[in-house]
Amino acid sequence: MLTNEPMINIDTSAKPAPDAGEKTSAPIRLWLVDDNDRLRNTLAELLAREPGVECARCFASATAALSALASKAGPDVILLDIQMGNENGLDAVRPIKSLSRATRVFMFTSLQDREARDRALENGASGFLLKRCPIEALVETIRKPGEFDGLPASRRKPAIHKPALGQLDERYCAKPALPTAGSAKTNSDVLGRCWRLLRSFWN
Repeated sequence: MLTNEPMINIDTSAKPAPDAGEKTSAPIRLWLVDDNDRLRNTLAELLAREPGVECARCFASATAALSALASKAGPDVILLDIQMGNENGLDAVRPIKSLSRATRVFMFTSLQDREARDRALENGASGFLLKRCPIEALVETIRKPGEFDGLPASRRKPAIHKPALGQLDERYCAKPALPTAGSAKTNSDVLGRCWRLLRSFWN
């Protein structure tokens, strides 16, 4: 767990307007479920700047997300951590799908565990993302239809033999210093460097 870290003021200005004549569609509504406050807040800010993605709500536990899902329409996508204190996100996949069948659930974890991937896919998850993956890979994945959406459990198992999404190239191997507001030119730079720092802990 990261502690004693300086606060960073983030400008939550609007996303860039689309080019003239560009067709727009409803954004992908996303819920983020993770008990790491710094990761959750930084990732939410980064996703808020991505065109076509709306990080609608954040939760620190699967229990809180399920409670909200029981009384509200489900989002398009849920990014769900696995290890959250006394909770295991894998246990929440089936209840989520039961409450909102159309919601695509992606496990979002630092653990590259084949057994966990197998169980997640069998329970109805659409994919298994490593926290060390670049933000671009994460966004690209949630924008695409899930490779195993709608398939029965018996046809989901082969997924665990594929390389995990987010294998790092050399650009992401260095562990950056903690950014400050004065060390980056823009708020996007600060957010990007924060995300690379957080990812470095899972290398």
